[in-house]
Amino acid sequence: NGTSNYTDSRCIGLIILTPGSFAVRGITYFLNSDLMTSLQFGLQMIVIALSIAIGLFLADVLFFPSRKLSTKNF
Repeated sequence: NGTSNYTDSRCIGLIILTPGSFAVRGITYFLNSDLMTSLQFGLQMIVIALSIAIGLFLADVLFFPSRKLSTKNF
């Protein structure tokens, strides 16, 4: 299915790029010896990554519940 490949690659890019920018900022502050700001960006990165993952999971559960499992006898 062509649409699922497009959606999957878009979600993977979203999950990697969005928290990744916070990781780069956190590392920059860490290298400049600003530990508290570095930890704030690290925690924001974790919260954003978890929020995206939970949101995608809930969207899959809530909007695609009518998938039928195959019950063929082999």
